[in-house]
Amino acid sequence: FPVTIRHQDALEVMKDLKLTQFPVDTQVLTAEEIQSRYHIAVERYVKTLEIEHLTLIEMAETQVLPAIEKQILSLAKVSQALSSKNVLKMHEIRTQEAELCLGNILTELESLKVLVDKTRKLHDEERKMHEIVKQIQPQAMKLREACDHAERIIADELWPLPKYREILLANTMT
Repeated sequence: FPVTIRHQDALEVMKDLKLTQFPVDTQVLTAEEIQSRYHIAVERYVKTLEIEHLTLIEMAETQVLPAIEKQILSLAKVSQALSSKNVLKMHEIRTQEAELCLGNILTELESLKVLVDKTRKLHDEERKMHEIVKQIQPQAMKLREACDHAERIIADELWPLPKYREILLANTMT
């Protein structure tokens, strides 16, 4: 079974005195230099993830949500134009799916924003890293999954981002 090593786990190795003793004994680095490199790596890791989370929030708010809202408006217009009760009933299922998707994204987005705001107020970078890994990353994945679902149900002409199939097939099209 493949073992997944998180970036945070790799950074933690730099805090283990037994594992970092060899560079100290061979005078390649001092213990203080190793700790300094650890703190810099933690800061870089935190900053990278903060940028990713803020970008996810921005994309959800400015691109994904407006696309779903346009889809729901379009579905409402079609619903008004339908006269067949059977077709209207089936069409309502499609509308409900879009509304459920909108609700899921709004819920996950709000949860992510709360966690990001709370974590950004922390001044201890190491603690911030642990909170990001433990709380924000899983929440970001929930929002990402909700947005991925939206990508599958929103009309191509309304979706503002490249779809996965377009990205995957980009090199095969001429």
